[in-house]
Amino acid sequence: MAALVKYKRNRFTARFPKENLYSEGHYWFEPLGDDFYRVGLTKFAARMLGELVEFGFEKKNGEDLVKGDILGWLEGFKAASDIYALVNGEFAGENSELVETPELLHAKPHDKGWLFQMKINGGPLQELMTVDQYMIFLDQLIDKMTGDQ
Repeated sequence: MAALVKYKRNRFTARFPKENLYSEGHYWFEPLGDDFYRVGLTKFAARMLGELVEFGFEKKNGEDLVKGDILGWLEGFKAASDIYALVNGEFAGENSELVETPELLHAKPHDKGWLFQMKINGGPLQELMTVDQYMIFLDQLIDKMTGDQ
């Protein structure tokens, strides 16, 4: 089991896997080996989205991804959003368990609620953050949202 880092700010609490990388768009990247990553939404993003109503991918298994490409979409009770490629690579499939049980995105966002897998094609992951950097980023964001600046 992955080492988890506890996080609490105001009324928001989460446990983030330490080995994952995180984006400002609240995606996490779990290294699977050989440049493969599992990608999902953080608990913060899942909370902002609300319960997942439906989602889909425009990319098929094996298709190239270019940073900025729209891969698919998510619709929740509170919000809807496109899913973007944050790095160059290759789409390696969606989470079929999430298709069958969409509530996993909200219930287990850092575990069984992952969105898709991809292979990163030699591109650096410099824009992604460690868990410690992401928690600092979240502190600043939550403070702005709550007016605690």
